Amino acid sequence: MYPILEEEDAKLPPIIHQFQIDDFKERLRNCPVGVYLEARAFEHMGLVWRMRVWLSGWDEVHQGFLGVYLRCGATPEYARPLDKAVCALVSIVDEDTGDRVQWEHLFDRRPEDRSDAEMRVKSFVKTSYLLQTGGFLRDDRLRIDVHAEHVTEAVYAGLRNRKNFQELVSRRYSDFRIVAGDGEVFPVNLSQLALVSPHFERHASPLLLPQSVVTGEPEMRMAEPSAQVIREFLRYCYTSRLERFGPYPLDMLRLACRFRVRDLVDLCVARIVATMSNDQVGELLLLCDEFACAQLRREVLKYFLAHGDELHENAKFLEAAPNFSRPVHDSLTAYFRTYFGIEWSLEEEEEEDGVEAEGGAAGRRRVKVVKRPLVNASPRDAVEVRQTNGFVSR
Repeated sequence: MYPILEEEDAKLPPIIHQFQIDDFKERLRNCPVGVYLEARAFEHMGLVWRMRVWLSGWDEVHQGFLGVYLRCGATPEYARPLDKAVCALVSIVDEDTGDRVQWEHLFDRRPEDRSDAEMRVKSFVKTSYLLQTGGFLRDDRLRIDVHAEHVTEAVYAGLRNRKNFQELVSRRYSDFRIVAGDGEVFPVNLSQLALVSPHFERHASPLLLPQSVVTGEPEMRMAEPSAQVIREFLRYCYTSRLERFGPYPLDMLRLACRFRVRDLVDLCVARIVATMSNDQVGELLLLCDEFACAQLRREVLKYFLAHGDELHENAKFLEAAPNFSRPVHDSLTAYFRTYFGIEWSLEEEEEEDGVEAEGGAAGRRRVKVVKRPLVNASPRDAVEVRQTNGFVSR
């Protein structure tokens, strides 16, 4: 028997559903292997879950497993194969004494089962406490508590090995909080999101502010995006589906790049490129540097190749040009010269009346465009530009 888990000894994640074993005790008694008994559905994280239990024995002394099986995806918009791990914590409580006698993390990966259109989480909980010779269940009133998602694969491996068990189950539910610009708070579990993005846990630490005075948890405050965007971002991280992209693909891309959720970056870039216009190119090239998104930069430069002869006269593009980073500026210079016969450079413009510019400089940067016949562009230059995706070394 595992040691009793005292409430004060461990901070368990919040309970999202309670399942009474006692309600099905007679039906479970002496049931054949693999019989499922489904409890009522419950909702968590905007998803509909259904719980089933089954009991099976594998030898004559009735040592067996109580199987706890969670199905997510009852709503069609979230039905999908499980290509990323989903976790939950299940604990068994003796309602007569109030003791939490057993606990286990549900964890499963099923990337090979592409035919299954539902997210599934299952685990076997050893039930030596429940089973006795001559019968499957004791007369105690037992309850299964299903807690919110929590745990990484490494933690799960530790649980399977029963190493540092008390320490592992004592981990807090939320590792830090994201506070939206409008003040709404989103508790975030680093472990869960690390399953979605292997880079998440590594890159999240520098983003966290000191611990909150109220909660004692690290938090990250964001002027943007809004709570709506953060909510959709977290829902995507838990479900790998983005049903309502909304009118904020750039805000979603900012979060996807910050937390290195690569497949969401792909979706955002595809949506942005599909509606790109000449007036947006300058702003997007600036955001490429702000987001550190090489993929968006690459797609914008491809668009530039098709419309460069128009962009050199576009007012919004020229307004943003002085703020381009050096790699972007060098790339555009090579593009203009090689493909469009245009000399494009940045120069210092003297301020009138001796008024100094901001920062103490005597002038400001501006774009100088000189169009000339395409006579000096060699094939070697063109090949160099193509091979480096527009980034030429100086």
